[in-house]
Amino acid sequence: MRLLTLCSLLVVLALSAVSAAAQDRGSVSGKVSDKRSGHALAFASVTVVEAKRGVLTDSEGQFLISGVAPGSYEVRVQFSRLQVESRAAVVVVGGKKASVNFTLEEQVVTTTKQVEVTAERRLVEARQGPRSAP
Repeated sequence: MRLLTLCSLLVVLALSAVSAAAQDRGSVSGKVSDKRSGHALAFASVTVVEAKRGVLTDSEGQFLISGVAPGSYEVRVQFSRLQVESRAAVVVVGGKKASVNFTLEEQVVTTTKQVEVTAERRLVEARQGPRSAP
């Protein structure tokens, strides 16, 4: 009986320590959408750079990155064919949500390459004078 009480006490202490640690952390949430269409962007990559934490947006363009230590962070969003966007100085406070929304623009990529074409032509032998019949 005494062992059971001791185990119960240890479990309660462990859970309260985890709960206290969770309150020391904050989260970053928001929405990512396309600037041209206004539609939500599902599966965009959202990263809290310095915390090395990230998620993909859901089907509504929403994201939640939890377990971020209090501090000031850069939050970066990437999505195929759209420009990468980031926000600096997003402040995370323990036990609270920092909210930040992103509207991504189409990325215009122009590349020019110089192409050099070289070829050789076989020399043609020219004869002067009358042609002789074979």
